[in-house]
Amino acid sequence: LNEGKDLIGISFDVNRFFTSAPFFESPSTMKEFREMRFRPFFHDEELSFYDVCARKFPKKLCDAFIQGFGIGKMYAIGLVWQMQLFGVIGILLAPDEVLENKQAIESFLRQASIAISRRQTEERLMRSERRFRELVAFAKNPAIIINPEGRIMQVNPMFIETFGYTQEDIPTGEMLCEKAFPDPGFRREAVSLLDPDPRDDRNAVQRIYPVRCKNGNGKSVVFRPLVLSDGTRVVTLKENTS
Repeated sequence: LNEGKDLIGISFDVNRFFTSAPFFESPSTMKEFREMRFRPFFHDEELSFYDVCARKFPKKLCDAFIQGFGIGKMYAIGLVWQMQLFGVIGILLAPDEVLENKQAIESFLRQASIAISRRQTEERLMRSERRFRELVAFAKNPAIIINPEGRIMQVNPMFIETFGYTQEDIPTGEMLCEKAFPDPGFRREAVSLLDPDPRDDRNAVQRIYPVRCKNGNGKSVVFRPLVLSDGTRVVTLKENTS
């Protein structure tokens, strides 16, 4: 059909193509099967197999394909979920064949559409998280990420360079406070500051604390906490030079 070329990997902009001429479809109109009949088996053809193939292949090859394999019609349906069109499924049949169990197939394809939507959402979240972690990793100031359960998820290179602690040294915010704040009073304040409560007004407040580094040296450090909507806390630190 593609003149000897591999069909795998060919891209189709289904949203652009099927919402314009000659189809004028929308996600809502593609939720159920639509029967399309082809010449020369039927004379009431509205759209040719060439059209259905998004005109990606030469028309003469499309015509030769359906005649050679005796394909007289196609049942087409969109992979649709929440008004998003993810793709189009076409079931090719002989002129006298009838598609059975249409409702069962439609139900299965709806579940497939939901799965595709979830997968795309997960991939977008993963890309966003990756970019976020890269921002923290390349930050000029020391920074750590603490998840809502209190575990430290990331320690950037500047943090390790400045204070000596690696993520293995301080797997949790509590462990960080135990090692970095030998003074019980400052430790209690630091634990409270690292408490991942997005409603806490102290999120916008920076505090100055004496911090003990891994090698035992002390540094005066400005803490800047930021709580995200899911409770993840990002803490940036900077040596206090004032």
